[in-house]
Amino acid sequence: MKTTHSLTLICALSVSFTLLLSSCGSKKPVTTPSIPVEQAPPGDGGGGPTDGGGGPTDVYGNTVVLQSYGFMFPTTATIQGSINSNFTINADPMCMTEAGLRSLSGTYFAVTGSLQREAGNNWPVKANTEFRRPDGTIIGTSNNSGGFDFPLTNSITATQTYVWTGLTSAFAATPSCSGWTANYAPSSGVRGDLGSITSSAISTTATSCNNDLPLLCVEKLKRVTTVPAQLAYRRIFVTIAPMLPTYGTNFTNGVARFDQQCQTDANALGHSNGGYTTYKAMVINNTTQNPTTTTRRNACLTANCGNGPGEAVNWVLEPSTEYRRPDKTTIIGTTTSGGIFAHPLTNSWTGVNEEYWTAQNVSWATATNAGAPSCVDWQSNASNNGAAVGLGNATDVTAVRSAVVACDQMRKVLCVEQKRTQTVFTEYPGY
Repeated sequence: MKTTHSLTLICALSVSFTLLLSSCGSKKPVTTPSIPVEQAPPGDGGGGPTDGGGGPTDVYGNTVVLQSYGFMFPTTATIQGSINSNFTINADPMCMTEAGLRSLSGTYFAVTGSLQREAGNNWPVKANTEFRRPDGTIIGTSNNSGGFDFPLTNSITATQTYVWTGLTSAFAATPSCSGWTANYAPSSGVRGDLGSITSSAISTTATSCNNDLPLLCVEKLKRVTTVPAQLAYRRIFVTIAPMLPTYGTNFTNGVARFDQQCQTDANALGHSNGGYTTYKAMVINNTTQNPTTTTRRNACLTANCGNGPGEAVNWVLEPSTEYRRPDKTTIIGTTTSGGIFAHPLTNSWTGVNEEYWTAQNVSWATATNAGAPSCVDWQSNASNNGAAVGLGNATDVTAVRSAVVACDQMRKVLCVEQKRTQTVFTEYPGY
């Protein structure tokens, strides 16, 4: 058997018996008893994300929770040796159906040797992991290769149960039922006796492929990473390189282009917590004349948002929120209830004497379709058009508007961290 296995998520989370029957074609259909066996006790979720194994953090400081154990069990449904060499069609869906009958959540795969499983590195048993029966009885802990060293702590089932395995005692695939496509004699396939604690559990006598046997199922263990709630402050940084007001020959949506560059640079500079945090450009585009091809964005319609935060459209600053430089210690300032900065700032944007595209007025006010120079709503690179810029080392109103620069020039953009919610995602590492 291979010493390293990388499992990809290759099965659907639920498959109806109708699909199972149709995938078998002329083969003998899967038969399913109406009463499941070894039903999990109420509340036993197995290797759930809170069942131990937690504590470590990833490079971004996010809590990483590992499932502490997984389940193994046989299907109550049976199938002949023509399982199909593509295990996503019959074998794995049988395991998912069985898990549902046992009220087990999670993803389950068939532990059945095949060249496809081996060559594709799709071995389903995670290495160095404890496995249990659905009733909680410990079966044993897998070894470094994703197999088991015998004897097991306890047998996989309490009584003798033969299942198709197609495995040697060393967990290597061995030819069975012509690659699991035959359901006739004299073709034969290797079976295991799950009632044994020896290597017979996965490799005992071969039997004719026209026999009906269950399959052995194993849980695919997942990792749950929880991104902690966002800090009370947000960060502002500048793009790595200066840019023209538009991108190449695409003169339709400069704001979207700026946003895209902000996110790309945030990821590259490590400001996005591995991509969880979104950044947008602090630029104005107040047109409504071509809403299908431009992104409208403004802070205020009146001076200093005199009518309150409701004046903002797609604005990038939050009301009454502290903002800092990327060093996380230098405070730029705290926004007003209208989501703008009152001047002077506590500290400048960057402390660097260079200009950034803003298209902003000193009062933050931009009447709809009347706006401050913005290179024709960020759709022009012509020298006879212009856009307002702000200074990176200023704390007064010139921080948002110090001059108007021709649109054939290049300037950087200020990028603002956006509010996010707690995020949870799952992975299946370590196979």
